[in-house]
Amino acid sequence: MGAMKCAHSAPGGNMTVKLKDLKVLPPDHKIYKEPFKTYFVNSLEDYKKQREKKEGLKNLFLEKLDCKKSEEEIKQQLISILKKNGWKIKK
Repeated sequence: MGAMKCAHSAPGGNMTVKLKDLKVLPPDHKIYKEPFKTYFVNSLEDYKKQREKKEGLKNLFLEKLDCKKSEEEIKQQLISILKKNGWKIKK
């Protein structure tokens, strides 16, 4: 199962994603070919702090996706996570 990609409006602003814009990335997408960054951490909070410091990116939220589910189930799980974290979904 591939990673999912979505677009949102202005960073830190109104977080809205159009349902039709959610896509499962193909196996040959660059996300699978780039080296993974690893962090030695003691907790999830420690990971977030290290990542923000090293990459200069602020985590809006970090949720686990179950990759053993079907593509449609993952899409629904992603939608649920986005809604839970304040995103609005347009159909």
